[in-house]
Amino acid sequence: MNKNRQDFDNYILPKYEDLSPYWLVGFVEGDGCFCINKMKAQFYLIQKDKKNLNLISRYLVYISNKEKLINFIDNSSRLPSISFDIPKVRVKKNVNPVNVLTIGDQDIIFQFIAPFFANRQMLTRKGFDFYIWLICVFLIIYGYSKTLDGKKLMICLSKNMNNARYSNNNLVNDKTNFDWSSLYILLKKVLSKEPPFNIYSRINHKNLVEKYKSSANMLQKNTPLH
Repeated sequence: MNKNRQDFDNYILPKYEDLSPYWLVGFVEGDGCFCINKMKAQFYLIQKDKKNLNLISRYLVYISNKEKLINFIDNSSRLPSISFDIPKVRVKKNVNPVNVLTIGDQDIIFQFIAPFFANRQMLTRKGFDFYIWLICVFLIIYGYSKTLDGKKLMICLSKNMNNARYSNNNLVNDKTNFDWSSLYILLKKVLSKEPPFNIYSRINHKNLVEKYKSSANMLQKNTPLH
């Protein structure tokens, strides 16, 4: 049992349709991670046992489609139509190889993953990390993460979640990193401006990013040099 177990095959898993949503929440609280990587939101699970992750990947798609979780967002019918296909489990090769289930598509995170966990209570510090992550998801999906203040806010928020918030490495040089009142003021400043992306244009997030880059490049070319 535990770390000494070598046999990961000779047992029977339940059908994914029979899983409890709170079983998944508990599983994620123990072995999941909500993180920000290169200004993008990610959700992942790591396990030695690939069968568990394959079961969870199927269940995530099943329960998300069944509950129509996106309905908790206003004007959800005007969002781009996104297909949530079963995510693949990959092997992460290192000293001790493990299996990883990673979801990094921003539309799927916004329309399926975030609502699933937002609708259910978490009982550990993972819930605290999730709500910081959730703020970042909205900043990303509305395009605020492309602005100067939005990027600054994202960096500060990411330094206060997961293992980073247990470290004082940046406390001396960056006191705003742990100053929640300053983060709140910055958040209000960012959200007071018109969102860079129109998420109700039925254009998916990837194409909105490309459209934004093209507009920024065009503006830069047409700006006279002084």
